[in-house]
Amino acid sequence: MKEEGSAIEENQLPIEMGKVFRERRKFLGLTQENVAEKAGISLSFYAHIERGTRVASIMTVKKLCEALSVSSDRALGLDIVPPDIPQEQLI
Repeated sequence: MKEEGSAIEENQLPIEMGKVFRERRKFLGLTQENVAEKAGISLSFYAHIERGTRVASIMTVKKLCEALSVSSDRALGLDIVPPDIPQEQLI
């Protein structure tokens, strides 16, 4: 998880989200084509999402998160834990 103060800048979100999806895809040993098919989107569109050159709708992000078994918090850069909140108090 990220520390407080390291939130993703709004204009960097598509790039950072693409990195999350790419890293997870490679970790799982999947091709871009595999992920695009699982999410029901075109290969070209998925490749753009990974590069951060196209912005996905919230439904497409949901489908990609499901296809890659990654949390939407992680994909959106919301996995930030303020340092003054104990881990056991997090939901």
